[in-house]
Amino acid sequence: MNEKILVVEDDDDIRENLIELLNLLGYEALEAANGTEGISLAVKNNPDLILCDILMPECDGYDVYKKLQEVDATRDIPFIFLTAKAELKDIRTGMGLGADDYIVKPFSSKDLKNSINIRLKKARRIKPVESEQTNIEKAKILDYEETALLMSGGKPHLVAVKEIKHIQADSQYSTVFFSKKGQISVRKSIKDWEAILPEKHFLRVHRSTIINLNHVEKIEKWFNNSFVVKIKEFEDTLPISQRYASKLRKKLL
Repeated sequence: MNEKILVVEDDDDIRENLIELLNLLGYEALEAANGTEGISLAVKNNPDLILCDILMPECDGYDVYKKLQEVDATRDIPFIFLTAKAELKDIRTGMGLGADDYIVKPFSSKDLKNSINIRLKKARRIKPVESEQTNIEKAKILDYEETALLMSGGKPHLVAVKEIKHIQADSQYSTVFFSKKGQISVRKSIKDWEAILPEKHFLRVHRSTIINLNHVEKIEKWFNNSFVVKIKEFEDTLPISQRYASKLRKKLL
């Protein structure tokens, strides 16, 4: 399988030339016309390397790099900045963030090829070690105080884990509620959430529902000795399965 390279460049001519060159070199090339689209494609496609322009409106290259560093799946992707700015301070800024390389426009196809080859070779040497930890990394538990990047409708959303009030899942998709009106839909099953949410703060109370214990307002009796839970700033109550009722009581004691 050909290695994938994502090009994030707002100049149409430069982007098209890069895509054509990468295809000729045998790579599978993905393209994004702005930083926001670049973040989305990187999270969805997990490319082997990213070429990213710096001077872009709204979300520049530095912002793209910083946001991808906040996501486990994209944190270690080799990242090369592309820019027409050749001043020393700009090079220091890019490399200071942790980028792998910095290419000043205009550049030759030889220079670009060499830079890509060097970064991909290094990544290939590291991958065998990382692959042994794949299962562990996939189930890495989020810190309650950290910010996570969630994809909804093809758009990235940075959300604070502690602001998640509850999650309701349906098969491979789920709705994440943040407040009385705030919510987004994402492609994650209830099992996916259980694997990454800190169990000290989150608990599954139903086959399709996970709640944030810190946002519980009260628990009430329902019918047939069952219970419902009231979440702060959320109008409806959520049913608690008998299977999970005892776990919830222990957590809230």
